[in-house]
Amino acid sequence: MAWAPHRRRVATVLRVSKQGWRGQLQAVTWTLTALALVLTAGCTGSQPSEEPDSSEVPTQVSLRVVPAQSRLVDPVSVTVTGLEPRRLHTVTLTSVDGDGVRWTSSAQFRSSTDGTLMLDDARALEGSYQGVNGMGLLETLQQEDVSTEPAYYFWTGSPQEFRIEVLADDKLVAQTEFLRQLGPGVRRTEQSVTKEGFDGAFYRHSDRGASKSRPAILAFGGSEGGNSMELPGTALAAEGYPTLTVAYFGKPGLPKSLRNIPLEYFATALRWLRKQPGVDPSRIYVLGVSRGSEPAQLVAVRYPRLVHGVVAVVPSGVVHAGLRGAGSSSRAARESAWSFQGRPVPWTRTVNDPRPDEFPRSVIPVQDIDGPMLLVCGGADQVWDSCAFARAIVSRREQHGVHRRSLLLAYPQAGHGIGSLVPYDPEPIYGPLAGALALSNQRARARLWGQLTAFLRTTSGAGE
Repeated sequence: MAWAPHRRRVATVLRVSKQGWRGQLQAVTWTLTALALVLTAGCTGSQPSEEPDSSEVPTQVSLRVVPAQSRLVDPVSVTVTGLEPRRLHTVTLTSVDGDGVRWTSSAQFRSSTDGTLMLDDARALEGSYQGVNGMGLLETLQQEDVSTEPAYYFWTGSPQEFRIEVLADDKLVAQTEFLRQLGPGVRRTEQSVTKEGFDGAFYRHSDRGASKSRPAILAFGGSEGGNSMELPGTALAAEGYPTLTVAYFGKPGLPKSLRNIPLEYFATALRWLRKQPGVDPSRIYVLGVSRGSEPAQLVAVRYPRLVHGVVAVVPSGVVHAGLRGAGSSSRAARESAWSFQGRPVPWTRTVNDPRPDEFPRSVIPVQDIDGPMLLVCGGADQVWDSCAFARAIVSRREQHGVHRRSLLLAYPQAGHGIGSLVPYDPEPIYGPLAGALALSNQRARARLWGQLTAFLRTTSGAGE
């Protein structure tokens, strides 16, 4: 099934006089004064003693967003010129997502001495965020109706419109629209358990890598269940990496909860991915987030010929107990989350311990993963200490001489939410203290995305 066709639209720029009718009246006054001076000079033979100060002539405000159409993962630059110098201005951003939910953010800035405002350099004094952050308005978009249940921004396959406005004393002085799109040129096809043996969605760019085989990615999420990696999967495919995202519980035809999920299930998905046109079977990565990091590592250990490299995001380094239920309502079960060849993989019920003494066999033998590994963690992770697990994984590999193929990216201010991976995607804020953490996650993901794609490019040879 292809995504909705790409709609090409051009962002419009509306220029509004910053002084309105007062400026027009002043301009007319200056014109009449100049005419009177010319007539007087013609009668007396003398020249007018002084011309009107051109700096006082009303100017037109210009608002530009560059580029006017961009991918979700790419930054944009916002520049306003022709403003009244050194004056406070409010900049607002609004968008309606694919579900019809309206999102908004705003911040107050002071224009420069020449009447310019560049959000890349300007300091937000108050509003949805503070400080210097050129993408702050996009990163802090929130649902306008705070009474509704928090949800994520819903992206469609088509470009989606964002409106930016500049106000002075609550008066609109400039506005424009620009477009953002999740995965331009990406096609999506669904895979079913009954037909292929797994539930997933395959994303492939229609142009990139058409003439040669490309590295590919198998991606899956954690204890939330379902296919939670479709957003990153689309974005990775837009970067030129064919990506298969799978669910392994919590959907029809799959187990209802995270208990005894066969590692063979992921191997089936890997074998299918290897056979797809344009996929290089020798360069396939497994990407797992949170609880999904466990099978990502286990599959690389058990099926070394199917996996070239591993990306483990906010990872665990041990096999934890299974869960009854899914998401926030889940609770620990007295059995393993994973199985192999019909037997439970050794597990522990201890949480936040990279080296559980009560069952050391639950530690994943990452030293047996011969390919490159990327570990991503958040120092403010409130789910578990993902950085402690990540450091233990790197240490274990170093002890066995494979440290050169391990890369740890630690973001001290980020939480578990860095696992969403895709930057600049509006996300809900839960609780009174979550705002700062959500913004830290956004900023960390903005740095992470380039580092993730660089890791894939350099370790797979995709850039050669």
